[in-house]
Amino acid sequence: MGQAHLQVRWPATGGPPLKDVGFRFRKLQDGAIFFDAAPQQGTIRRNTMEYEFFIFESAQEAAEKLDMEIEVYAVNADRERGMGTRLRIHAPPAPVDKR
Repeated sequence: MGQAHLQVRWPATGGPPLKDVGFRFRKLQDGAIFFDAAPQQGTIRRNTMEYEFFIFESAQEAAEKLDMEIEVYAVNADRERGMGTRLRIHAPPAPVDKR
């Protein structure tokens, strides 16, 4: 099992306060990462929301590099969705335990 850390920076002015916004994450292809279907709120630090995601993979999957694409978009309290942004998550193969 692995972990992915993601930070979403929010403008300090010109939009709703970050505490009133959630972010929706959507996989654009199969992958070992799991996202809840509802918008999520992460840990807020100034104008940044931080998330930790777990990557569930078998030993065989972990031995291969990870390369997947996701879409992230903001959702306000009225459930209005902003424009999405696509991100790629890359990770080298996990070290092999040679015991």
